[in-house]
Amino acid sequence: MTLPLTDQITSLPKEERFNLQGLIECTTHHVSERLSKAGVDIAALACTSISFLGSGEYNYAYRLEFSGGTQLVANVSSASEHDYSPAAKESEIATMRFVRESGLYPDVPVPEVYAWNTTFENPAGAPYVLMEFIKGKAFNLVVRDDDPGLLSGLRAVPESQQVALVKAMARLKASLSKPVPFTEIGSLVVDSSGTFSVGPLMAIYGVSLGGPYKSIEDFWRASHEQRLLEKIPNFCARTEESFQPSERFTPHDLMDRYQKLSALIPYFKIPEPYTPLVLHHPDLALRNIFFDEESLLSDDPKVACVIDWSGAQILPLMLASCFPLDMMTAFTNPIPLKEPAEQAWDNVPYDWTYFGDPDKRIVREDKSPSDAVAKQIRCEIRLFYLRGLFGAHYGQQIVKLHQDSDLARATVYLDARYYLKFHEAITGGTRGWIVHHHWISETYWRLRMMPTGNSASGERLVVGPDVYRSTIELTVVDLGLFEDTPEETYMIGMTVE
Repeated sequence: MTLPLTDQITSLPKEERFNLQGLIECTTHHVSERLSKAGVDIAALACTSISFLGSGEYNYAYRLEFSGGTQLVANVSSASEHDYSPAAKESEIATMRFVRESGLYPDVPVPEVYAWNTTFENPAGAPYVLMEFIKGKAFNLVVRDDDPGLLSGLRAVPESQQVALVKAMARLKASLSKPVPFTEIGSLVVDSSGTFSVGPLMAIYGVSLGGPYKSIEDFWRASHEQRLLEKIPNFCARTEESFQPSERFTPHDLMDRYQKLSALIPYFKIPEPYTPLVLHHPDLALRNIFFDEESLLSDDPKVACVIDWSGAQILPLMLASCFPLDMMTAFTNPIPLKEPAEQAWDNVPYDWTYFGDPDKRIVREDKSPSDAVAKQIRCEIRLFYLRGLFGAHYGQQIVKLHQDSDLARATVYLDARYYLKFHEAITGGTRGWIVHHHWISETYWRLRMMPTGNSASGERLVVGPDVYRSTIELTVVDLGLFEDTPEETYMIGMTVE
């Protein structure tokens, strides 16, 4: 027996300011308009059910059903008025429309967007988007029976199904690698005539990063300088005691990294095979990919829809070649070893094959926690090999989908790592300069000490190790070695093997 709507609303998760009855009224009005235009009698139209689908960092999703069988999804923003960006939401909607309407992505299904309101002044009490309901199965909530709470998502599904899902995600990324008909770097906008263009670059958290930009080098320079200018007033007012332990670097240390990163920009000029501009989904993960349930029984699962295009960007292929988030490094419990510096990247996974035998390296008095952590590390090591499978399948798919047989682009997931690290370090502000200080200095000195005539600037692909085994900085004479507070005393949790 279906509960009355008022009782359904009472039991649903929501933010305090949400007015779900008002949301139902807005949705009913929209459905009435659509059906009326289609010549359908709406005299008896009524919402019969509202249910909670899930929530993310920025939205709550509800399914609304109406008499006559109409169903749709309402995404309601959970952000405060201070944090909410109408421009970012408009760009997200424009991106979904572009994916559906451009004809470039026949293998990337997205829900049709019906209506939206980007203000807080509406009966729902918050910005909302109404879109098509597409039935499918997501894997973000899957857990393993033998490891409840430890392994989830891709790590939790059976190994045979992991392979199928990895291939499906590689096919999805290959589909999104189709070059776009734009010449600038930024995020999509659409005007009242339905014409798509590139507007300011939007971050996934809704902040405009300026632009659009003519080149990625222009963006790097502008972003790098802006991060410094934003922080100067704050740094001028800080004392040594006000810094967190991981921030305890002198102003000279920070400016050393700032200038080195700036000098490295020409060296990371993206080589020609990797420069085509493509659409980048920054939150591509199993929680945002729904699969046709029947196809999951086969080795070739079909994507039913891809959601959450917030922060989607037009970027060079090289910088869009990030692994899906389910394939990145993840740990639910602290690691019982000193954290390697190379594990600190957000966009490049740490290579746990460097860890060695988990059973030999993890020693605890209580055997049970050690076994659990060892199992997690084995899972991370398995993901290293699955990432190799992903990269190879991606290369196969760009040939199949786009007839693109360029050898360099087929290995872009091998070649992109160093560029992704540079992109993260230079756009990450002072946090990036601090957390990645080893990488910045080591990359700078390795490039600087190349033999004359072997400059990588604009000519060669820059590659490097995932973990430095030795440092070229030992060949540099640092006359500040005997100062009272050497830099090494502040390298908390940031050592490099």
